[in-house]
Amino acid sequence: MTDKRAAACINIRVPLRWDDIWPAIIAVADEATDTFTVEDVVANCGAPQPVVKAYVDRLTHAGFACKVTSRGSKLRLCQGRPAAAPCLWPDRQQLWNAMRALKAFTLDEVVFAAATEEVRIQRHVARNYVQQLLRAGYLSENAKRIGPAADIVYRLKPGANTGPLAPSLVSIAFSVVVLDTNTNAAPDVTDVRECRV
Repeated sequence: MTDKRAAACINIRVPLRWDDIWPAIIAVADEATDTFTVEDVVANCGAPQPVVKAYVDRLTHAGFACKVTSRGSKLRLCQGRPAAAPCLWPDRQQLWNAMRALKAFTLDEVVFAAATEEVRIQRHVARNYVQQLLRAGYLSENAKRIGPAADIVYRLKPGANTGPLAPSLVSIAFSVVVLDTNTNAAPDVTDVRECRV
């Protein structure tokens, strides 16, 4: 008896990434005052207004932008105009740097290695990121170390070390997907099957 189930092949269009909005902000920001509005950015890059607003809110929270007035829609760049988009998830980037350097690690080891004076790494953030990367196939889970702290050892797979930029977590249809920022691929979108409605 043959199995009549067939795997479906789908294309997922990842929306404009936040890093891609930064050049639009630089392009529309006034040269003399470094001010801009969300509406100007939307008109420049064509991204949906909620996406741009979420990015600008994150920039504001991280101190890269600030409101000119409390009620106004005008914002100002607060830390110059770097060509590269600011790193808005420094904890993930530090964790990724540590994983690439350590190759094999426990959760506590990667938290310790990733922490700096500027960036504190919370254990629950590291655990979530490690679990997402494990599910996406970036990491393998090895046997537990022997001893009182018998922690699971994770290993970064050689083929998953695609570059210096930390993989992003994006939300697609009520699910979190890992997006490789170096290759713009989503390696964990692998087992999608056709379903009847």
